[in-house]
Amino acid sequence: MRYAILLIAGTCLGIAACSFAAKPSGDTAMERPASSVASCSDREGTVPALLPPCPSSPKCVSSIAGCAPEGRTVPAFVGDVPGVIPEALTDAVLQLPGCTIETRTPARVHALCRSRVFGFIDDLDLAAEQDSTLVHVRSSARLGWWDFGVNRARVERLHALYGQRVQR
Repeated sequence: MRYAILLIAGTCLGIAACSFAAKPSGDTAMERPASSVASCSDREGTVPALLPPCPSSPKCVSSIAGCAPEGRTVPAFVGDVPGVIPEALTDAVLQLPGCTIETRTPARVHALCRSRVFGFIDDLDLAAEQDSTLVHVRSSARLGWWDFGVNRARVERLHALYGQRVQR
C-alpha cells in the first residue's frame, strides 16, 4: 500500500513538474518563404505556412522537414487531389481514440485529442499542399516538456488507419 501511494505521488509530482517546466512553443507566425514548397513559419516570408513549427521541446512531431527538431519528423500522407485532404484521412482521424475534429476545410483539418488517463489535450493538424497531393501532419502536446512518444504513436496509428481505408 505504501509503495502504491509513493508511486501515485511521484507520478503526480512528475506531471506537475513537466507542466510547470513547459517552454513557450516558439514562433507561431503563419508565414513561410515564397520559394519553399512546404515549410514552417518564418517571419521573413510572406506566404502563409502550411503548419507552425514544433517547439524545441520533445513534445511534437511534424512531416515538414525543418519544422521539427532532429528525430521528430514523421512521413506525410499522400492524397488523390492536389490541395485537398482525402475523406478517408479525415475519417481515420475520427477513429483515433479521444480525437474530435474542431475545424475542417478542404485543405486543413484541426483536431483535438484528449488522453484517456489525465485528460490532457493535444493538437493534431493536417494541411494539404496546393501544388501536390501531399498532406502534411503535425501533432503536439499543449502542456509539459515531453510527450512520452504519444504524438509519434498517434501519427503512426493514423498512417495505419488511413492505409486500411485506402486499400478497401
